[in-house]
Amino acid sequence: MRMVPYIILIVSLLSAVGCSSRHSGVDLQDALARSLPHDASIQPSGASTKFTHKLTAEGSNWTVTVQWNDGDLKRFVTWREGTVGFSLGIPLRARPDPFTTSFWGLTMTRYGPYQPACVHRRGGADWHVQMSHEQADFPTEADLTKFLERSIPGQPQAHPVLSLNGIMVTLRGPSYSGTTSLDVEIWILTVNGRTPSPSLLKPFLTGKFEMEPNE
Repeated sequence: MRMVPYIILIVSLLSAVGCSSRHSGVDLQDALARSLPHDASIQPSGASTKFTHKLTAEGSNWTVTVQWNDGDLKRFVTWREGTVGFSLGIPLRARPDPFTTSFWGLTMTRYGPYQPACVHRRGGADWHVQMSHEQADFPTEADLTKFLERSIPGQPQAHPVLSLNGIMVTLRGPSYSGTTSLDVEIWILTVNGRTPSPSLLKPFLTGKFEMEPNE
C-alpha cells in the first residue's frame, strides 16, 4: 500500500508532460524536479558587492554572468536570453556522494555543488531554477571526446560555450523548456581528475568565455 502514492505521483507527472511534447524527456525531468522540496532563491547582490570569482559566457542568443566567493555555496547569476533575463542568487547544495551516470555509451561522474530545485518568485510567477557548478570527470579521453561530439553545437535553444581550460557553460531558458524555468550548468571537464589537453578541446571551442581571476 505504501507504493500507491508514488505510483499516483508518477502517473500524474506523465499525464502533465504528455507523450506528444517535442521535449518530452526534458519536460519529464523538469516535472520530477518540480516535485522535490524547493529552496528559495536569494536576493541579487548589490553593485558594490565584491566577489573573488566572476565568470561570463556568451552563447547563441544568451549571456550569463556568475559571481561567487571562495568556499561559499551561493552563486549570484545574471542571465539574458533574447529580451528576457534578470539577476538572482542561487543557493547550491553539496553532493553527499559523487554522482555517476552512463549515457551515449560513456560514463561521467559529477562532484557538486549543484541545485536541483530552487524557486524564484518574479512578477507573480514562480521560476523553477536548477544549477550546477561542478567537476564533470570522464574515465578516458575517448569518453570526453564522444561527449563533446554529441553536446556541441547542441540544440538550437541551448548552444553551450566551451573554453580552452575545459569549462563548459550551458544556459537553458524559456525558449528551451517552454516554461518559466532556468537551468545554468557550469561543468569543469576533466579526464581522471586532470584538465584535458588543448588539442582535444580545440576542435570544440565555441562562444565567448571570460574568467576572473584567470585560473
